[in-house]
Amino acid sequence: MTKKGKVDLEIFAGSTINTPSMLCIEDYLDALQWAENEGGLPALINRAQQNLGVIERFVEENDWVKFLAEDPASRSRTSVCLILDLSKDQVKKFVQVRLSVMMRCFMVITCVHLVAAPR
Repeated sequence: MTKKGKVDLEIFAGSTINTPSMLCIEDYLDALQWAENEGGLPALINRAQQNLGVIERFVEENDWVKFLAEDPASRSRTSVCLILDLSKDQVKKFVQVRLSVMMRCFMVITCVHLVAAPR
């Protein structure tokens, strides 16, 4: 990167440059390859619809959670917003329980990876 024919040292001091990161480009290419391997756009749309269906069933089965968008036609499949009809203490307990479950799942996955890792 040059500025007026000389190396622009400002870029090494945190100055913003108007070029995308190569890591960002690689992530994007990996995502496109994954999407293609999954069956392309039709498969991704189907997956998003199925995932929304899981959330819709969950909302139907639990009276303490609702969709922010009441009209199903205005709900996003990929950016779902829910309303929790819980007290402050109930929300705190809800989060603690969910985090506990997530941590146990993370620990199991980590252990499986450690056991399965090549030696």
